[in-house]
Amino acid sequence: MSRADTLPILGPIAVLSLFAASCALPAGYYEGKYLEEGVESPGWWMLAVGWMALPLAGVVAMTWFANPLLFVALWSFRRRKYGGSAVWAGIALALSLLPTARCVAESGPGGFHLQPEPAWVFPTPWNRTELRSGYFTWVASHGFMYFIGVVCWMQSRRTAGVAENDVDGEHEPAKPRHETIEPVDGSDDEVR
Repeated sequence: MSRADTLPILGPIAVLSLFAASCALPAGYYEGKYLEEGVESPGWWMLAVGWMALPLAGVVAMTWFANPLLFVALWSFRRRKYGGSAVWAGIALALSLLPTARCVAESGPGGFHLQPEPAWVFPTPWNRTELRSGYFTWVASHGFMYFIGVVCWMQSRRTAGVAENDVDGEHEPAKPRHETIEPVDGSDDEVR
């Protein structure tokens, strides 16, 4: 089995592993307004009820829809529709980056801290938002799905012109086929 054959098998396994890990890790922390004590959001909680924030959080709540789009990308990948898989994963990746874009727009680049939990912190005068390891693992699952979709799509386009009788895993360009027409009278002349 060549390296090109393993990516369509191991790639989705890696994507699902990253996604599962993101559900097990803390996704974020929010402190401010009516939540003075702060609220930590584990990844599985964000997956389960994140869609309910749509009426409250507006455009940023659209981020949750990256989850079903990731599974549409995986389904397309399974059906060997690599181009479609890359498109769906690209849309999911863009949606998954909405919280980062909003935090940077509201409070600038923020800062990082390692204690008590590694996070990218965005403080403002009225609240503090932290994007934690579960969030970045989740974004990585979308990014990796996009990467494997693009790579497999490019490989499938490159090998589309490969000869059907591929020997020893070596790819040779397909030779042009010429039709030969046998003369009716039985002579040895070939017509091309």
